[in-house]
Amino acid sequence: MRLGVLGILFLVGTAEALDIYVERFQVSRTGGGQLLVDVTLTATGSVMAKTQECSFKKLSEKESALTEFEYKGTDVKDAVAILENKATLAEDHTIRQPSVVTGTWGNLVIAYGYEILTRNGLAKRTAVKDIKLPIVLVEGRLSSVLSNIETEARSANSKVCP
Repeated sequence: MRLGVLGILFLVGTAEALDIYVERFQVSRTGGGQLLVDVTLTATGSVMAKTQECSFKKLSEKESALTEFEYKGTDVKDAVAILENKATLAEDHTIRQPSVVTGTWGNLVIAYGYEILTRNGLAKRTAVKDIKLPIVLVEGRLSSVLSNIETEARSANSKVCP
């Protein structure tokens, strides 16, 4: 399969200069198997994931809390790399093909923070970047961490999202 890669490399190499840090990322599917999973890093270094939306329904806080799980997959270090701004993120620019399993398209939403100097001193800001058909490279190798998190999230939310 031919990949037209490297459309976006927005967080790599500039983090030190701009004091950019990743707050969280979201694994998103659009279409028939719609899903939105929020992924964060705890102070103790655990990767936590919980479903925010599924089957075209925004979950309540209570429902979302029921879907929360600690991600411990074999590629958990890749999720940490994304959250610590140590992964290369790119967008596949080939014609989008839906997933055979879900019939939908995968996306990655990165929420990152930064500080700017204002009249009143430093101010924290947050911005969001949506990457369609994401490619995640960690230490020069292609990672499947996003699809693995999605698979675990679908298992964890099976009672809330039929």
